[in-house]
Amino acid sequence: MVMKWSNTMPASTWKSLVVVVAVLWSSNASTQDELLESLLPGVQLAGHFASPETDLYVSAYSRIESAGREYIALTYYEPYPDSPTLRDISFALLERVGDEYRLRIDEVAVDGAGSGLELQKPFLYTVDAQDLVVFQVCYRGCRYSMYRLNPAPGRITIEEYVGLGADESFTGRGDTSHFDASGFSTAFNLARIGDSSCCPSGGTLNVFYVLRGDRFRISRVEREEAAQEAR
Repeated sequence: MVMKWSNTMPASTWKSLVVVVAVLWSSNASTQDELLESLLPGVQLAGHFASPETDLYVSAYSRIESAGREYIALTYYEPYPDSPTLRDISFALLERVGDEYRLRIDEVAVDGAGSGLELQKPFLYTVDAQDLVVFQVCYRGCRYSMYRLNPAPGRITIEEYVGLGADESFTGRGDTSHFDASGFSTAFNLARIGDSSCCPSGGTLNVFYVLRGDRFRISRVEREEAAQEAR
């Protein structure tokens, strides 16, 4: 996705931006699916389709402060022009520099996603004395994309677990993650061949991660067998 961004907004536009952002940050009301242009005047994002009739919508945003810097982290999407349900979802991070906001991150998160996905507020996560911004895309569980904020924003990758048995698979149903100052963990539900979609029988795989450089590496794995009545 190509994002068009002006680093030199006129004073009148900047004043409007300050007012709107102040309202955004102080309001507790839901702002799901608001037009980008109504939330951030002067910010122009161009999606895949580059059509003047295609609007961009902000589903979730947060104000983030780290090391004396101010950011706006937002999740936005562009509807497919030929489908009422499909959309292209992206993450963006804007940093305040003087009297303007500059683009630091703009990445496609999910291309061609249905409307059933929940796009939840990005949040600040501090681990190993590092500040990360975490974006969330959820459906029966959440998937996270993380970015280091200092000294410059950059992607944090997560090591993939490759120890499943030949008859096992992740279900993507009800997976949960826990974040703390030492690292994070994710509990994955497992299915076996022949399981119905309602009743995975493989138990739970708890994967624990620690931050090493720009990568969360697996530190340990714990398995929990499924309860007998769920088999």
